[in-house]
Amino acid sequence: MRGRHSYGFTLILTSLMMSFILAVLGVLADAALLAAARDRLSETAAGAAAAAGQAMTGVPTLEAAEAKAKATALAFVKSRFQEGLLGLEPECIDLSVACRSVHRPNGRPSGVVDVRVRTELPAPVYFMRLWGVVGVPVSD
Repeated sequence: MRGRHSYGFTLILTSLMMSFILAVLGVLADAALLAAARDRLSETAAGAAAAAGQAMTGVPTLEAAEAKAKATALAFVKSRFQEGLLGLEPECIDLSVACRSVHRPNGRPSGVVDVRVRTELPAPVYFMRLWGVVGVPVSD
């Protein structure tokens, strides 16, 4: 037979467990937003590399081609991240473009240029702020 005080204990235990469950769900929601931001950033980096490679055609020197590729990649990345999408700020994106000439086995240039685009940005978190985490760096 249950005593009168057992219902009070059940209420306290239920409220403690609900707060724990809500905290876990909040962290999972933040993790899902971080995964979505990483996927979007990875897709954007691949597209920026393709756009940069296309922009380099017909440029006489590798230095000029690299400058044009970086400008094109930056314009592509900024066009893919609208203001406030997933809580991300397009002006916070750190973009690096590396171009190198690919050589044949005999050491002569092949005319092919390898373009690599790397992007990184601080993604905002919402529920993790309870533990003092303000932003998490996300890269492609």
